[in-house]
Amino acid sequence: MLRVPVAAALRQSRRALPQQQRRGMAGGYPADMKVKKNIFYEEWNGQREITERTFELGFGDLPMLLMSVVIFPFLCYALPREELKKKDRRYKEVF
Repeated sequence: MLRVPVAAALRQSRRALPQQQRRGMAGGYPADMKVKKNIFYEEWNGQREITERTFELGFGDLPMLLMSVVIFPFLCYALPREELKKKDRRYKEVF
């Protein structure tokens, strides 16, 4: 006897509960519109990832290295400084 009122109460409570709407992913695109890989882009990306290259420095490269790392920056600093010393009177007041 107890089963009938309990079962009826359960059925009634199930009807009373609001059911949430089932939602898919955003956009609402159908399943056949999947992302397809472009073979050319994938190959290009694979070639870009090859970054390992050997770095060799020999005696023939040493003069160019010195020119670009030491002499050129020094000249870019020293020549304008000498020009300031000669022409600008404020330079003598500061230093």
